[in-house]
Amino acid sequence: MDSAWLKARGYSAQLCRKYVTNGWLERLTHGVYRKLCGKLLWEHVVISLQTLLMKPLLVGGGSALSLHGFSHYLRREEKEVHLYGPEEAPTWLNKLPLQITFVYHNSRALFRNEPIHFGLTSLGWNVKDGSHVSDDNLHGSSFRVLPWGQWDWPLTLSTPERAVLEMLDVLPTHESFDQLDKSWKV
Repeated sequence: MDSAWLKARGYSAQLCRKYVTNGWLERLTHGVYRKLCGKLLWEHVVISLQTLLMKPLLVGGGSALSLHGFSHYLRREEKEVHLYGPEEAPTWLNKLPLQITFVYHNSRALFRNEPIHFGLTSLGWNVKDGSHVSDDNLHGSSFRVLPWGQWDWPLTLSTPERAVLEMLDVLPTHESFDQLDKSWKV
């Protein structure tokens, strides 16, 4: 969570410092905190962006294809996570202590008429009772909710069809056609 989110809920900067000093919160970078609980992973960050901060960002392109199981070559570790949305990702995102880089893409370039969804994940997750809503409610949507982690947290990502379009959109500046052809078999 960022300091703006905490401030909106009554947590002052002084109180956050006290929580960090007492070991209740961990400061990840300037103005960004998390509860102390195991190793920080990029999935934690994206789920927090989608559910807590209500950012209309979803995992897309090659990152989504990999999560859907369409990666042709087994990757040892992700180096980049591609995020798509109508608004910029927070500037602190790539300052987090992670071994990956978040790459933001403006989704309006490909999907101009798509409505902006705040809390994308809320379409597939009932926040009040913590239950997963049937995928039937997402029929026809260009994104899916993937239960992730020990508690099946909702991670929202592009469908394989949309992810292929997102990857084709970055040809030839970010990916080569040869690399795209060899890396992903959909």
